[in-house]
Amino acid sequence: MIVGSGDIGVLDPVWGPVLHADFRYKGQILDLGTFGGNNSLASDLNDRGQVVGGAENSEPDPWNLGGVTLGLPSPTAYHAFLWQAGKMRDLGTLGGPDSFAMAVNENGQATGFSFTNSVPNPTTGIPTIDPFFWDGSRMIDLGTLGGTFGLVGAVNNAGQVAGISFLAGDVIQHAFFWEGGVLTDVGTLGGDNSDLDWINNAGQVIGRADLADGTHHAFIWQKGVMTDLGTVGGDPCSNGHDINAQGQAVGTSTDCHGTILHSFLWENGSMVDLSSQVLPGSGFASVEPVAINDVGEIVANGTLLNGDVHAVVLKPCNSECGAPVTSSLSAASTPNRVPGNSKTALREEMPKSPLDRVRAQINQRYRMTGVGAPNQ
Repeated sequence: MIVGSGDIGVLDPVWGPVLHADFRYKGQILDLGTFGGNNSLASDLNDRGQVVGGAENSEPDPWNLGGVTLGLPSPTAYHAFLWQAGKMRDLGTLGGPDSFAMAVNENGQATGFSFTNSVPNPTTGIPTIDPFFWDGSRMIDLGTLGGTFGLVGAVNNAGQVAGISFLAGDVIQHAFFWEGGVLTDVGTLGGDNSDLDWINNAGQVIGRADLADGTHHAFIWQKGVMTDLGTVGGDPCSNGHDINAQGQAVGTSTDCHGTILHSFLWENGSMVDLSSQVLPGSGFASVEPVAINDVGEIVANGTLLNGDVHAVVLKPCNSECGAPVTSSLSAASTPNRVPGNSKTALREEMPKSPLDRVRAQINQRYRMTGVGAPNQ
């Protein structure tokens, strides 16, 4: 089962092509529709076929959540939805005009973000955005770490939530962990900011955090303890992208400015240079891991020597291949030229403006790199 969004062949007078959330399974494509507005977007689904995202209704939206967060101008309001078996349920908001669901776990619990009111803040110029947890019947406001903007990154099957929040003043952001009504600041590695990408079912949070010298390293946080994963070789920076149920983590080791120098697999305290395992003879200049499943298979973006990008799958070697990690690389997409346009670059070149940082964070989480994202 795959969810996403597709052009339905109609032009929106504000944005352009009208996009509808869709559900794809066994060769069929289902249009999930909207709440009466033009556009809808799907973010995630679970193994039960429950889909979450955001859909426009017909109510005027003076704060243009779609334009602010996704780069898709929307004159009407978005509401978070949960779709199942042909029915789209409106999850409501936290008091403001808009909301958007980002993730759903296997129990049908969803997370996302919502305006809490319609009063703009002096730091961002938009109303307060808080992360929410939908428990199946009601939307719970998770609050923030003192700032006026919070965003959910992921939710696991235990109902534990990880995200990011501005601190008071809306200049510094920290990753957070939420469970049972308690919001915990994940902290940093001695610097100002931290960010996150995922939480596994063991409650391990992975992301990146600033060091005191201004660089940043990938980290894993669990039960109040933050582990610095380090970098590959002498690289100055690293980013954690995903972690599976076994605690295997993947990420990139970089120059701190968006250039991937190596990719890595971290396991049991050891960092393995994936680049040295999969690049020789593959025809790829770099591989950026996106996610790792529970059997150790890694999906990644592979950049060819000419700059084209293919989706690739890295499969662990069996006993016959003689390598400790992986050697199988398979291209799975049509080449797509995207020079200088990578998720890592977006993460590492965070805009200075609080509002631009909001846009950049949402684009990063929703994997809409290049749409409404500044300074790429």
